[in-house]
Amino acid sequence: DACTGTSRSITDSDLTTNTVKHLMRQQSSSRLLSLTCILLLGSVATAQDLDATVRDMLQRADKGPLSQVWQIGRQISDLKGNEERLASAIQYQLRSLKLNGRLAAATALQEITDGTQFGKEIFTALKPVIQSKNPESVRAALAMTKRDTFCNSRNKRELRALVKPMVVSDLTDPVIRVASARTLWQIGTNEQQRL
Repeated sequence: DACTGTSRSITDSDLTTNTVKHLMRQQSSSRLLSLTCILLLGSVATAQDLDATVRDMLQRADKGPLSQVWQIGRQISDLKGNEERLASAIQYQLRSLKLNGRLAAATALQEITDGTQFGKEIFTALKPVIQSKNPESVRAALAMTKRDTFCNSRNKRELRALVKPMVVSDLTDPVIRVASARTLWQIGTNEQQRL
């Protein structure tokens, strides 16, 4: 070394060590690429598994009694995955669901968020249930609209428009009419609350 006055010769052992290090770096890069591919394929498989699991659980809720809806909804919300991915899997299934499946879907959407992030999606799930003629399902759906996760002005406005006719009509089933009146009392304008 010119600065210290010592000399250093390059030996075969130094060349071998440098060659091994270079090869290890190349192997490390190819291992990293392989690992990345495996992780990407695994995430696609995981997404497909999540979709299938959500579908199966919602179909079970659809075929089961109303009393199981909330338990299944909570089980869905406990599935592993990020909130948006889980919400997307739930929303994808909505078009094929009947009343209980929609109630379970809305429950799961309410459980996976603390705020109003999925308020629109919850309303989309509940709207056909609210419009149905099944008194117990309508009552359950209207009870769900009272939670904070549903509260935004657009949802409230649309919900008022849905329930007001149910409150004022003498032909409405009494259970639906009472549930609608309670909902309108809670979210309605002063004029609507007087109905």
